[in-house]
Amino acid sequence: MSLVTLANYKAYLKIADASQDTNLTVIQTAVEKRVKNFLNRDLESATYTDEYYTGKGSNKLVLRQYPITSVASIKRYDGISSGSEIWTTLVAYTNYDRLVLDAEACYIYLDNGQFECGVDNNYKITYTAGYSSIPDDIQMACKELLKVVWDNSPINQNRLGFLNASSNAGSGSENLSIDPDIENKILKKIEHYKAINV
Repeated sequence: MSLVTLANYKAYLKIADASQDTNLTVIQTAVEKRVKNFLNRDLESATYTDEYYTGKGSNKLVLRQYPITSVASIKRYDGISSGSEIWTTLVAYTNYDRLVLDAEACYIYLDNGQFECGVDNNYKITYTAGYSSIPDDIQMACKELLKVVWDNSPINQNRLGFLNASSNAGSGSENLSIDPDIENKILKKIEHYKAINV
């Protein structure tokens, strides 16, 4: 799933026909990857199966993707037997009283339980996280970044990110001044969505 539909990008750029769809799709992929890399997480709703985490002796565990909408399983590493790893699935009312998602839905909390310390990657979590509808400000940042790339391609001349443009009609020369920090200015607007490092 894309963060912004191709139709919405085209509407933002005021492109009515399909002649540039291939070029726009390539730019769209790169721009959305840049946004996800900056935010250090995926954004679309998806299921993550058996992601490894290390317990810290706390009842709270921050997951890589959020907002967390459901948790399918929590497995704890319990050693090796006959050359195979043993993973025990934690069960409500046996290993903990209840599983709670925090208000921001970026971590899970075991009421009357804990994520034990041990070897690295001693837990495997299967969960669903992400937005069913991408927030408007993230969509706008994607559109603005795509416009910067589009405007600076040889295909188009309406330029976002330029500080000024001047032309000397008599000599046929043109001077353009690009804001070198335009990408950072756009991404700064959505910085509050950055993931907590885990």
